[in-house]
Formats: sequence, structure tokens, C-alpha cells
Amino acid sequence: MHIFEDVSKYNVQLSLLERVWASWYLWMQNDTLATGLISFAMHEIVYFGRSLPWIIIDAIPMFNRWKIQKSKVPTVKEQVDCALLVLLMHFTVELPQIWVFHPLAHYFGLDIGVPFPSYTKMALQICLFFVMEDAWHYFFHRGLHYGPFYKNIHKLHHTYSAPFGLAAEYASPIEVMLLGFGVVGTPVVWVALTGDLHLFTMFMWIVLRLFQAIDAHSGYDFPWSLRQFIPVWGGAEFHDLHHEKFIGNYASSFRWWDWIFDTEAGYEANKKRRERRLAAIKAKKAQSFANGTNGGAPLGNEVQEVVFLAVGTGICTFRGGALLIRVVILEAHLGRDLVALFGQAQVQRRKAPGVGNGIRGRGFSHPALGKRLELERRLQPVLGRGQRPAPAEPRQIRLGGSRVGALREGNPLGAGPRPLRGHAAELTLCITMLIVTKDTMAGDVFGIQADLLIPGRGEPIKDGAVIIKGKKIEWAGRQTDLPEEFYYVTKYYVPVLMPGMWDCHTHFMGTHVVGDLRESFKQFLPGRETLIGAVIVDDLEATLMAGFTSIRELGGFAGDLVPAIEKGRIAGPTVYGSMGILSITGGHGDLRDEPLSTMVDCCNHGGKWMLCDGEEECIKRLRQLMRRGAKVVKICSTGGVLSLGDQPEDSQFSPKELRAMVEEAARSSRVVASHAIGKNGIMDALRAGVRTIEHGMYLDDEVVALMKEKGAILVPTRHIVETLNLDMSELPPEVREKVLRMTELSRSSLRMAVREGVKIALGTDTYSSDRSHICSHGTNARELHWAVEAGMTPLQAIEMATAMGPETVGAQAPKTGMIREGYDADIIAVASSPLEDIDVLTKPRNITHVWKGGRLYKSP
Repeated sequence: MHIFEDVSKYNVQLSLLERVWASWYLWMQNDTLATGLISFAMHEIVYFGRSLPWIIIDAIPMFNRWKIQKSKVPTVKEQVDCALLVLLMHFTVELPQIWVFHPLAHYFGLDIGVPFPSYTKMALQICLFFVMEDAWHYFFHRGLHYGPFYKNIHKLHHTYSAPFGLAAEYASPIEVMLLGFGVVGTPVVWVALTGDLHLFTMFMWIVLRLFQAIDAHSGYDFPWSLRQFIPVWGGAEFHDLHHEKFIGNYASSFRWWDWIFDTEAGYEANKKRRERRLAAIKAKKAQSFANGTNGGAPLGNEVQEVVFLAVGTGICTFRGGALLIRVVILEAHLGRDLVALFGQAQVQRRKAPGVGNGIRGRGFSHPALGKRLELERRLQPVLGRGQRPAPAEPRQIRLGGSRVGALREGNPLGAGPRPLRGHAAELTLCITMLIVTKDTMAGDVFGIQADLLIPGRGEPIKDGAVIIKGKKIEWAGRQTDLPEEFYYVTKYYVPVLMPGMWDCHTHFMGTHVVGDLRESFKQFLPGRETLIGAVIVDDLEATLMAGFTSIRELGGFAGDLVPAIEKGRIAGPTVYGSMGILSITGGHGDLRDEPLSTMVDCCNHGGKWMLCDGEEECIKRLRQLMRRGAKVVKICSTGGVLSLGDQPEDSQFSPKELRAMVEEAARSSRVVASHAIGKNGIMDALRAGVRTIEHGMYLDDEVVALMKEKGAILVPTRHIVETLNLDMSELPPEVREKVLRMTELSRSSLRMAVREGVKIALGTDTYSSDRSHICSHGTNARELHWAVEAGMTPLQAIEMATAMGPETVGAQAPKTGMIREGYDADIIAVASSPLEDIDVLTKPRNITHVWKGGRLYKSP
């Protein structure tokens, strides 16, 4: 204290801070030690002191409106882990650097005396340091994003795709030294060149730079943030985008280096970049069109396919002429960009007095094609004003079976509108034209980034990413591990990403009847397929929109629609159908109120019920199902609940018949799914080698042991059982008694299977098309609720619904059900985490996106 008094007594002209400064150095008697201690203490106080307000702000929901990535608030554990690593870096990396700084700077002329420089001088030098450090940071930071450097050095800093204040110096030791040199080394370079720098200026610079770094990592963009007043300032919005996208926005304080080198990230920057590229490409193409060439190739050579999609209502007939549509086929290969000329053309009936080349006051016109000038205007960016493409060879195109007129020689735009000759009923016809080039036929590459990625099997990945190429998953993992080659692909951003789900036991029958098996199963009789086709198409779409990208249909008509689904004509999950059900005469699959001759006729003429008795007949009927395209075999080894005249405990097929069917199915690489409720029937089916036990309500220690020994899979179908319990008023008395008896058995068997580690796959037994019913198609995810109720964790239930699905179809299994490289891109996005509430998946509105085979079927 007496040192401070002496300094104050003889240096009254000094400010209080200057007197404290001088007293500190006089008292320490070691300039290096004095500088080192005050530097380190100042750094820690400022760093953690400035981070503290952001920790508090993160805990107050009111501030979330200004949060840049609103769904990503750091947890307490994340903040503690981050703080511990930062402290480790400070003591092991920064502290030695601080000790080296003073002797080095002093050698070049660093001033530590008093008085301090003027405020103006300090401000100018600090502004200069910001500019110099920003340049250093840009080039070295950008270099750290080079593959090997990123993987081995910079990746640690990108652990958090949504940064927070404490994470400003969360980095590897090498990165701390490299980028830290920009902060400490910039003043050293300045003093080496000019010999004019005071240590106090240096401290002020470091304080302001720490404030800038912490604020840039805060994750908040307020209306009063500095970037709102200084356009070239980076700020949190600028740097947060770098962490979210993992690319671009490399500078620390200002934006100009990213502007100059075109590395700015964000929607607007990418939009401008695309516009510049397209402008250059169009200019080049316009020149090519003017010369009558396409880079030396004749125009139109790269057109691969012209696709017309027609959607009509009503029936249209034409008298005396074909539907004549004139279109222009242009070369559409602009760089690697697809040019799609969408023309929405409404063909509407209207009165047209005085128009139409002899049409008697009534006709059809084609407004979109009739607007020749509008079409020409839309083509101007490609054609260039006043330019027309070279004459194309006339082409004949078929649209919905009707012959379409040829392109006119020498005039691709046609000769103006011509009414369509004919007379028709009410019709609205939408025509969409796509020109597909060689590059686009190969399939696009795009990415999906998620706050949480649930892979189907294995631990969830926070801040995960998936890259899809064509129909396959090209890459999957943490966003921080994303290969550099995928940095610039188009990406979707979703809260939760998981594999598309599997329902391994469904029936698409096009019926609204619930509970009366006789009426429902009569749909299986021949001759009714056309009447229920439209209903099934709607059911398939509802199932897909609920997040189920694959199903095992164990009796129903969905298997007959597989070609339409595969060709994309209707939207639906991938179907692995049994194409029918094998049952003994008088068994679960025999409609006893129908004449036996009707059931036999059903077997012989494509019906879904296949009665068979004896090994030879069982094999023959199974082969008939194979001929229809069965991917899995469905048999009934016990009686049922909804069927009349039998009991669930009754065994039906004999052990020899069961073995014969399993062996015959195996010859074609098919597996057998067995409707099996009673214990004896389950044991017979397991000994015969079936792959899945459907329902399995009589599980005990002996059954469980055999299931585990055989590797069999239980498909419990709790959804249908619990649904029938809700309302049994329409059920026959015999069925009600069986439902009540089987319900508790179903619950206890599933609990036992979960507890004992039996393999379990999701199956619902849904068959109703009545959307108001709780067990209709589209409610399939309710099975997950019952699985968790039986003791599964949400993660186990999701594995049951995803990764286990393919295992139920044996050698026919595709690579789906998991998010892994090389697997089919059957993926869904969910609005919130099902690991916190599994019932999130039970509401189709929470399934925000559905991709099947890389194609997007559902989005907000």
C-alpha cells in the first residue's frame, strides 16, 4: 500500500488507473511475471465474466425469440464440459504463450510505463488490430476447413452446430495457437514494425476481441446488435451460420473477406451465387443458340426423355380429330442444372362464338399454348431475344393413350392457338412438361441435417447429417464429420431424423367394416377387386404419410398394386406381400358361412383364401402364391379370435404340413409367417422353422426359450387387440368372449418377451379403411405406444419399428430400416423427439417429411 501512496504523492498528474498500474510493476519487481499474472487473470475474468450473461439468457425463455437456432439451447452438461475443456486449454496452451509474449514484445519496444497513450491513439491502433487479425483469421480459418486439417484440428470446435458463448475458445491446442496468434501476434508485428505500442493498448484490444468472439458465438441476434448498425460487421448471425452450415463465413469480425472471395454462407449469398452462375451460363447458351450449336453439338441432342403427366376428371371423347398439343423441345442442359419448362394448361369447355374454323359455337381451346407471346417471353432467357431454335424433327408423343400431333417443321411454337375439334363431357386436364437431361437422370445429391438422428439401431446422434444420392444413403454421421465434398449440397433441416418405419402385419382389404371378420374377409373373394381398388390406394398413401415406408401384408390386395407403386403411379410404402393366406379346411382362414365350393373356387381363381390339406396340397397352394409374386408366406397354425367355429388355442396345420411349407418356401428364399396364438400351435410352428410368430399370445418360459434358440421374431399386434377392447358392441358373443380372454394374455406375453430379450418387430393387424376408427390404416404407430407400455424404452421401440422390419422377410430383405451408408433412403423427419415421448410418432401430423427411395413424398 505504501508503494501506491508514494506513487500517488509524487505523480498527481497520473490517473488512478495509471497509478495502480505503476504501483503493480514497482511492487512485483519482475516485469515478465507482472505482465504474465495480470494478462492471465484479466483473460479468465473477461472470458468467463462475459460468458455468464449468455448462460443466464439461455435459461430465460423470454429471450428465445432472438435465438438464431431456437431449438438448440445448450444443456447444463454441455456448458460444464465446454468450460472444463476451455480451462484446460487456457492453462496448458495460453498460459505458456502469455509468458513468452512479454520478453518478445519488450525486445521489439513494447512500452509498459506511464502515462498511457491517448484514447485516440489507442482507438486507432485497436481498429487496426481488428482489421489485421480479421485477415489472419480468415485465411487460417479457411485453411483449417481443408479435409485433413479439419478432421484432425478444427473438428473439435465444430462439436456444437449451435454455438454458445463459452464455446468461443472450445478448440484443439493447435487451433488455439494458430488462431490465437492472430490476436497476440498482430500487436507484436505492429510493435516490431513501428516500435510504438503500449501494453495497456494491448490489454484493451484483447478485452474487446474476447467480447467480439464470445458475442459471435452467443447464438443470439438482437435488434440492438452491432451488425444492425455496421453493415460490414459479422456478429452472431454471421458466425452462427458458419457453425450451422460448416462452411463459409470464415472471417472473425468483418464480412469483406468473405465477400471478396465469395465464401459468404446463407440463403441470400447462395441465391446471388446461383444467379451469377446462371447468368454466365445463359449468356454462353444464348451465344450457342445464336450460332445454331450447343458447344459444337446440334441442339436437342441432350434431351433424353419428355414426360407428360395428365390428371383428368370425367370422361372425354373426341369426334373427328385427335388432341393436338404443340410443344417446343429445347436442349435443357445448362451446366449441371435442370431446366424444367412447366406449363399448366387448362383445357376447359366454353362457349366460343365466332371462333373455331367452323366449330358450331362451341369448342375447346388451349389457353396456355394459345398464349404464344407468354411462352416466348419465358423462353427468352434461354433463346435470346429474336432467336429461335433450329427446326426440330416432328415427334409423335402419346398422352394417356391418345395420339398427339407432331411438332411442326420449321416453327416449334406452332401457328398459334387452334380450337380442339370435338365434343366432350366436363374435363379439366392438367399437363406438366418436364425435359430431363442426361445429368439429372443420374439422380440428385442432397443432404438432411437434424438436431437428433436416430439411426434405427445404435445410439442416437446429436446434430446428425445424412447425404442421399439417388435412392441410396451416401453418407451418415455427425455434422462435424461431414466430408468436404458434401459441404455445398442442398440440405433440409429437421428436428429429428429416423428411418422409415415397417408394419410387419397389415391387411389392405378396402373395407370399412370393423370387427366382423366374415364381412371383411369376403373382400378376399374374387370379383371385388375393382370396387375396392380406389379405397386401397388411399389407404396406402395414408400409411406412407404416417411414416411407414415398408409393410408386410399378410393377406390383402396391396401386393397386387406393387407394380403401380414401384413405377410411382401411386404413393405407398414398399410392399412385401404374401398374396394370400394358407389355412386348413375349417380353419382360421375358412369362411364357414360360405359354401365349401365357393371357397375352393376362390383358391382356384385368384382369391386370397387358400385352403389346403395334406403336404402335397399345401406345397401346391404355396407354389400358386409364389406364382402371384409372394415375397413372404402366411399360414395359420392355430385358430383365431375374430373367426367363428374355432378357438385360438386350437392347433391346425400338422407338424408335417408345417415343415413341408417351410421347406418349400425356403427353396425360393422365402420365409414363413405363422398366425399362431395357442402354445401348441406356436411350438409346432417354431419347430418347423417359421421366421415370425404373429400374435403369440400364449408365451411362457418354454416358448420363449425355443423362440430365442430358433431366432424367431414375435409380431405381437397389440394395436388390434386393444382397439377391439374399446368397443365390442358389434362383435358376436363368441368373439367378445375370445377378445376378453386374449387381451390380458397379449399384454403379459409382450411384457415377457420384452423382459426376456425375444426379437420383436412391429405389426398392427390393421385392416379398416374407416379413417374415423382408431385402428384404421395410418394409425400404425399406435403399436409403439403399447410396446413402451410393455417395458420397452422408446429407443428399443423405434428399433422394433425400423431395424427389425427387414429381418421379417429373410433373404428378400432390402437394406432398409437403418440410416447407414449404402442403405435405401427410406427416411422420415419428426417434429419433436420420440425418445422423450413415443406418442409423437402416433400422430401423422408430427411426421413432417417422408422420403422413400430418396424421393420426397411428404413435406410441410
